[in-house]
Amino acid sequence: MIDLINIRSIDINLADETAWVQAGATLGELYYKISKASKVHGFPA
Repeated sequence: MIDLINIRSIDINLADETAWVQAGATLGELYYKISKASKVHGFPA
């Protein structure tokens, strides 16, 4: 079993409009990071 809890980094780059998300991150964490970085960008579920 592999514990992915420590592999959960999310890097948002608004200039390139990209997001690098590691394997342990949850969708909730991704939504939160995007909402903190931008008022106009989002991610479809």
